[in-house]
Amino acid sequence: MSNVDNQKPSTGKRTFSFLGRFILSILLFAMLIWIPAVVLQPWHSQWGATDEETSTKLPGDELIPSSAYQATLGVTVSAPPEQIWPWLVQMGADRGGLYSYSWFESLMNCTMHNANQVIPEFQNPQIGDLVRMCPGDFGPSPHEIADIQPNRAFIFGGRDDSGAHWKSTWQFVLVSQDANHTRLLLRLRSADYSSFSAALEPAFFLMERRRLQGIQERAEGQLQPEWLSESEILLWVAAFFGFLIAGGLLVFRSAWRLPALLTGITAALTLFLAFAQPPLWIDVLGVIAIYVGLVLSFRSRNVRTLNSYSQA
Repeated sequence: MSNVDNQKPSTGKRTFSFLGRFILSILLFAMLIWIPAVVLQPWHSQWGATDEETSTKLPGDELIPSSAYQATLGVTVSAPPEQIWPWLVQMGADRGGLYSYSWFESLMNCTMHNANQVIPEFQNPQIGDLVRMCPGDFGPSPHEIADIQPNRAFIFGGRDDSGAHWKSTWQFVLVSQDANHTRLLLRLRSADYSSFSAALEPAFFLMERRRLQGIQERAEGQLQPEWLSESEILLWVAAFFGFLIAGGLLVFRSAWRLPALLTGITAALTLFLAFAQPPLWIDVLGVIAIYVGLVLSFRSRNVRTLNSYSQA
């Protein structure tokens, strides 16, 4: 009897009110959004670009003289500009595709097919032509080609409701380094930038990064299997669901410390896998580690429950 009485205070010390656990889970979820949107923003807004490339004026900047938001991303392509250009000018959901995560786009009811070859009939776009971000009439409004400088710059964007001013631009710029190397830059600019835009920016970054990599692979003739890139984002989603499960354990379990630790670890792993973009085998190990941790958490709860019954 004395042993049971001695255990009750220590159990009480480990418990936390439901409201407190719920608030803690919300804070951890907010951190998962805040870290990439605020802490990592200076990094992913100039991913792959040098300080000089970020600060220099590029073709298309004049379309939005005073932008509220600007990001400059870059990759080095082992090919001359002439070899990259055909992939740029055939961009469009109803043309050569957008070279990003087609599985994710299909999940958003925007079925995308990315071309793995240059399509001759799409090689002569004109200023004013539309660049669709989603096939058919679904999704965002089509963008309009603003400027074409062959082997140098391909620029499209969206106009405001009046049609008189540009509200956003995608500026693909090619800068030759030598006979076999070219810098492919993507500058994103927007006339408006809200807190909602900031929250969505990390997700857009992941898509734009993959877009540049998709163009790079095609121009270099080293296109990786589509399942490989799609597996990458599937593993990120799996890691995120692991975070949600851990957060649920935190909310609904009175013994909150282990679930809280697990929630923090899964959040950190989710961010690492998505933004550091390690090799796929590390993604796999990371997701396995998350779910092993969840299984151990469930198991430890079951063991404690059995112990309490046996002591009773």
